Amino acid sequence: GSAARRVSYATALMSQYVKPTAKTYTEACEAPVAMWGSGAIPLKSQRLPDGSTRVKKQSDPFKIPTAPDGSTRVKKLYEHPKERRPQQLGLEHVNSMYCMGNDDLVQTFPEGLGGRVMQLMPPGHPRGFLYRRQSHLLNVFVDKLPYWESKHAVLRSLTNGRPGFIFDGPTGTGKSALMCQAVHFARARGVLTLYVPNAKTWTHGEWCWPSTILPGFFDAPDASRTLLQYFSKANRAVLSRWPLRKTPKDLPVENQETQPKNVYELCQWGFQATAPASVDRQSVAIKYLMDELREEKKQPI
Repeated sequence: GSAARRVSYATALMSQYVKPTAKTYTEACEAPVAMWGSGAIPLKSQRLPDGSTRVKKQSDPFKIPTAPDGSTRVKKLYEHPKERRPQQLGLEHVNSMYCMGNDDLVQTFPEGLGGRVMQLMPPGHPRGFLYRRQSHLLNVFVDKLPYWESKHAVLRSLTNGRPGFIFDGPTGTGKSALMCQAVHFARARGVLTLYVPNAKTWTHGEWCWPSTILPGFFDAPDASRTLLQYFSKANRAVLSRWPLRKTPKDLPVENQETQPKNVYELCQWGFQATAPASVDRQSVAIKYLMDELREEKKQPI
């Protein structure tokens, strides 16, 4: 008898944790109904057909009151913001929150996220961003970049005639989050984007020495390898269609290697080599990568 009661109780308990099939990562993060009454999920009373209401917080989390039709008699005060693509964000969303799906986050930021942004996005939690006025300005600006030749005057007006934007402010004001949003806005539209989330390690934690093959340059192998790896991964679709114009045709290659034919293969050639050749290759690849970027006059970067 006791075993049957335990099975019955477990079955009833499990049924309360059943949720509709999640269509997005953010929906999958929503708490099941069985957690609502514990106080972890803020609730508000819901007026019933007979005019009565239920209390805001239930003392027993496993006895959420329901109406005769099976619907719950309480509603959550908080809902996770909806997942939205940059193209879906407009002026009406300023000062509101939106979420980035987990798959979108991983695909957009193979380098990781800068500042303290990653610390605020632990696994299993929605990736929420505040769409501020500055975010909207950047989103509008990036939206025009693919048409920069015909929208040049508009782009100049958005930067107030300056060559670009500078994010400035005290620690914790959201500079890194705004930078992440700018990268997301750009990569969602296929704009080639160079993102360095850990710039401090370049200026304070990297070791380098004068290059032996590029006079006037310095070898910084660790930083170069990281940049080549993640830059090529994040922009593979664009770089694979980008033929080399400034890079020599006789780069040194090892056995079974072929000469790079596009910018993506140039990045791969640079960071995949093993020591000791890798040190020289990484710096050479960075130098020629920058040459290729400067040579491009049509592709928005």
